[in-house]
Amino acid sequence: MIPESTTGKVEIYKDVNIEKGLIVLNDSNVKKDLIVDNNSFLKENLNVYGNVDISNNLDVSSFVVMKENVDILGNINIKNKLDVLGLGEFKEDLNIYGNVDISKNLNVSNFAVMKENMDVLGNVNIKKNLEVLELGDFKQDINVSNNLDIGNQAVIRENVDVLGNVNIKSKLDVLGLGEFKEDLNIYGNVDISKNLNVS
Repeated sequence: MIPESTTGKVEIYKDVNIEKGLIVLNDSNVKKDLIVDNNSFLKENLNVYGNVDISNNLDVSSFVVMKENVDILGNINIKNKLDVLGLGEFKEDLNIYGNVDISKNLNVSNFAVMKENMDVLGNVNIKKNLEVLELGDFKQDINVSNNLDIGNQAVIRENVDVLGNVNIKSKLDVLGLGEFKEDLNIYGNVDISKNLNVS
């Protein structure tokens, strides 16, 4: 018979069925498996110094603090917000099928591949090169405050207004009509292979 209460050490070498509550007021050392077939309620801290294997769902209704690494070998489904207060590192692919709202900086140290549209409602600051491998459509103004280097052809279908000087170190080919509404100053030679009409 097991007493209803004891202040000493109790050793049990067989199965124990507890039909009512089990209250442990001090430490409990379990040297082998602990199998719980139903719910388990812990009103205070649970300190685990070894591995924890969970073969089914883990429902946490409040905060979870993990002071070291967490390795997850399967999928993670988050139906609400994911708040990352410190550094978040993703060493492999990160697939996002919904919207991404970034209220501060986004630092990308390697390639960023976007297979669909990217809408930027604010400014974009690029400190190094911007490489566009295919067609780039700019439906509004483009302001360039420094040099603009074009390594191949540039096709401009409408007017070009140049408010400053234009320096051309090589040839200027005008395939259509060229109109100069003010003075044209030429400080070098002029070679005309066909007619020159002066009205």
